[in-house]
Amino acid sequence: MSSVLERAARGPDFTTLRLAGKDALSLALIETRNRTLRWISALEAATGPDAASSLLWTLGHLAWFQERWTARNVQRGRGDRADPGAPRLASLLPGVDDAFDADAVDPRRRGAQAAIVFADLAAARDYAVETLELTLELLDATTDTDGTGAVDDALYFFRLALFQEAMHAERFAEHAQSIGVDTGLVARPAALAPRPPIALPATRWLFGAQPPGFAFD
Repeated sequence: MSSVLERAARGPDFTTLRLAGKDALSLALIETRNRTLRWISALEAATGPDAASSLLWTLGHLAWFQERWTARNVQRGRGDRADPGAPRLASLLPGVDDAFDADAVDPRRRGAQAAIVFADLAAARDYAVETLELTLELLDATTDTDGTGAVDDALYFFRLALFQEAMHAERFAEHAQSIGVDTGLVARPAALAPRPPIALPATRWLFGAQPPGFAFD
């Protein structure tokens, strides 16, 4: 049981998932969305109604982002060559673009905009579940043959949705730490015994990710 809990705290292995096929990617999307929902529930319980609007917008934004770039993206198969400004299919819910586009919504009005779309966090959770189910259906229908650039294009936006949501787990943890809340979702580091300094000689280091596989643009 302890190994299961430790793995849940760490989350998916994102180094491997840069190159993951659709089966591993599907499981990671499910696990990452479940982790998001656990964070939302934990922070809701810890902070009460004062933070409800912020959590409402964050959860709605994550579900909207995934739907926008996967289910609604008619150029999904083009990968990072897709036109980000191309018209999109309609959302499962009306008004989500006006409420959850981080580039268009004034941060001071995010909570109010989210409340127009969702009556409460339960409604936002339903939308998060529905968008994930739709994403998984599309992913299952995607051609998956490892080792070609075409596969990286086909899976690009599914991987983008995964990695973008994974970043929010870090932000949830930072927020919990900043307000002094222990949600139990982050493992406490083990105490380290004092040791002498480690010498690091000058070296060259390639920073970033090389093809194949996913990398943020």
